[in-house]
Amino acid sequence: MKITYYVHDLHFPLREGIRKQAWWLAQAMQKEGHEVEIISTAPVNKKIIREGIPITYTKPWRIRLVRELQADIIHYLIHPTPIIIPFLLFSKAKTQYLTVHDGALNLFWKRIWWPFLKPIMDAKINKITVQTEYQMRLLQKSSLNIPAVKIAPLLPLPQKKVIKNRNKIPTLLFMSHLHPSKGIMEVLKAFTIVRKKVPKIQLVIADSGITQNKNIYEYIQKINQGDIILKTIVNPPEELAQAWVYLYPLNTARETFSIPLSLIEAIQTKTPYISTSVGGIPEYFDSKSLVPPRNPKLLAEKILELIKKPVVYPLKKESNNKKVIQEHLRLYASN
Repeated sequence: MKITYYVHDLHFPLREGIRKQAWWLAQAMQKEGHEVEIISTAPVNKKIIREGIPITYTKPWRIRLVRELQADIIHYLIHPTPIIIPFLLFSKAKTQYLTVHDGALNLFWKRIWWPFLKPIMDAKINKITVQTEYQMRLLQKSSLNIPAVKIAPLLPLPQKKVIKNRNKIPTLLFMSHLHPSKGIMEVLKAFTIVRKKVPKIQLVIADSGITQNKNIYEYIQKINQGDIILKTIVNPPEELAQAWVYLYPLNTARETFSIPLSLIEAIQTKTPYISTSVGGIPEYFDSKSLVPPRNPKLLAEKILELIKKPVVYPLKKESNNKKVIQEHLRLYASN
């Protein structure tokens, strides 16, 4: 079977959950003996081969020239957007699937272009997959006439070389874009509360585009007393292995991965973590590790609790990659 995956701007090293899913899924299907290729929209037109998997980078309007559309199956990993219209129209694949990883499906049915995209999707897409019950409930609001199925994401594999080497002084870690939806302002406000009660505590903020949000960056500089450390590109498992508490207090499920993979990496490195009860997160993570969104006070209280008594809560729903791969194989065989 020939399978073509589509994901936007696939770049290495892998940083974001959707791109990780596309690459891991392609690798898994290649190991199962299928012929696998990847198409990725990007500013440049080029083709590379990585670990035996061809990756074609192209611009959407050139898609009719891409032979990878002649696969048995094309699987899109993206929320519905006009960018996939050329793929849907020119694909020669007899079966087309779409997986939405955005925690709130990016509220695609509320977009101005949705009335034009919906009939094309209804005609071309055979099945949609999501990862949480929360997403499934949202999907019902889209009025799509496409069958949907829930398949858990592939989980990051533990890195055996990472050794737990916690910093000698209490260290909090935040790894995400400096965007209000990611909870960065709640982290900063909670930190100003915690620093009054925990001497020498530090906050590490890791973001490859750390200066892109000027207002938040300037606010960090304003409140920094030498105890906020800014980093750009980091190795997440290594940073997690050094931190006392990992913070990912999302304000919304939209614009983030349905099941934050960094929380799973925190569990793997035995690092206490705190997130929020938004989207499908409560379906997978213990309520004792979650706080309400937009509440710096409760976030600070939870931080102090975990500094005093570190606890790492396991996943509520056990999953394994072999099972997820088998579910995808059954999906591909169903049409």
